[in-house]
Amino acid sequence: MSPPKGAEGAATKSKPKKKVRDEAAPKRPITAYFAFTSAARAEVQEELGTRSVTEVAKELGRRWALLVADARAPYELQSREAKERFEEEMRSYTPSEEFLARKAAAAAATSAPPPAEAARADGGYLAFLLSSWQAEHAARPGLTPREVQEAVWQRWLARAGAGQAEPQAKKVKKVKDPNAPKKPPSSYLLFPVDHRAAVAASRPELGAVDVTRELARRWGELPPAGKAVYEERAGRRKEEYLEAKASYTSGLGGAAAGDQE
Repeated sequence: MSPPKGAEGAATKSKPKKKVRDEAAPKRPITAYFAFTSAARAEVQEELGTRSVTEVAKELGRRWALLVADARAPYELQSREAKERFEEEMRSYTPSEEFLARKAAAAAATSAPPPAEAARADGGYLAFLLSSWQAEHAARPGLTPREVQEAVWQRWLARAGAGQAEPQAKKVKKVKDPNAPKKPPSSYLLFPVDHRAAVAASRPELGAVDVTRELARRWGELPPAGKAVYEERAGRRKEEYLEAKASYTSGLGGAAAGDQE
């Protein structure tokens, strides 16, 4: 008897591998839509009389599409604050050696063998990764964890003598003018500047990321009058930035015109 139609394909189809995650890493920020669905989900379930994921999601999507700009504003603000909190936490985050080892092992098990697979088959690459990570991160602090790992891998390829492999095209980073005005901090980012030292001193058991999370919690509990102080300061900083940017941009235009003469 021949197997049912599609059975052979189903048997050979591989399941997608789960992405290795670092539980200590900062959680990605929510979007404005996700903030809205979290707030409205229970009400929609009650009104529809069902907890069906598909039906509830469809109704939430419909209501979000009908929201006017003023009604969306609180959720967009919540999303912006979550993004700023995430970026602040990422500046303090360093992947653990245990996580890097798990991630490298998972990549080696699931991806196609790279050109230098024979050189790293004995586990030498993992030892090289662990010993080189901190030095690479300290030498190039602007890189993300993924970029640091890629830089270490390229060094391993060069060291292993895998010159036959085609070098991967690297993204060219935008050159920034050190004299250009710096973007002003938001009201949320001004708050930690005033309180980080006090929180770290009063809670010495907290690491850098946990201090940032505690500051975010305190910011969330701050009454509107308390936030207004920082919003006013942020507004003044933004006005100063816009004036400086206008002056800087006009200076660039004048310099360009002078070069053409």
